Amino acid sequence: MEKKKLLKIKIKQIKKTNAQDSIEELAKDEGSEEIVDEKEVFVFPIDIKLCFTDFAGIEPTKTFSFEILKRENEFTINLTEEGIKKLHYISIDPELKILREINSIKFEDKEDSIKHIDILKNQLFNGETIIEKIESIRYFEKYLSEDFIPLLKNAILNEKFYGVSVQAANTLGSYSKVKDENIKKEAYNTLKSLFEKNSNGKSAFSELDARIKTVVISAFSSFNTKESMDDYIYPLINDKNYYVASQAISSIGNITSQLSKDKKITLEQKKRKNRFIEINH
Repeated sequence: MEKKKLLKIKIKQIKKTNAQDSIEELAKDEGSEEIVDEKEVFVFPIDIKLCFTDFAGIEPTKTFSFEILKRENEFTINLTEEGIKKLHYISIDPELKILREINSIKFEDKEDSIKHIDILKNQLFNGETIIEKIESIRYFEKYLSEDFIPLLKNAILNEKFYGVSVQAANTLGSYSKVKDENIKKEAYNTLKSLFEKNSNGKSAFSELDARIKTVVISAFSSFNTKESMDDYIYPLINDKNYYVASQAISSIGNITSQLSKDKKITLEQKKRKNRFIEINH
């Protein structure tokens, strides 16, 4: 008889994080999250769908229903060892039946080598609904990895659901605020590559749906570089599509304003430094 394994699922009701927090702050350790008070607890049912790679003896997907009754809830699902190994991705509330925001998902079963990054990649590639795909991309904002950046670019270019492409572009733009300079640089260069023309004079950007274009422009402009403004966004102010042109104009205004602020800060810093030198002399 095949040995059974328990997949433990913990669900906490936590207070909403500050929208102004940095990405790194949103990815805090579990112990730093503030759990709601007893009087703030919501009672509701929740579905959790497990998707497996297709192999004999296991259903490709299986949905389990649980009742959330407390501030901290723990559930267990019985799986075979083979089932654990073939676990493809996990979707919480796959049909979006409840109003909630998933703050984090953690995989701690090192013995069975459930890799968090692989689970999220699988959900983006193979998620059955728009919701599942978008949720996986949202996690990318909280679990920073350069491995995600090519996946986000692929979602912008090839995803059949435009809402998924929009979320992917927004997530790349959010990397402009991270402290990891390597990830920031890689995200910027990835967005820039969408605007660069090939030997036929065409860019990947030019082939996108206008709804996606506006978000890509906004995401690219969030890095506030003179290069992005002068070389790639400025030519779009004459785009045939009103919304694309309007977004280009708006983004140029935002970049110009930010560059002006940065210049002013730099000048103030130089003045302080010069005053310090004069005093010491």
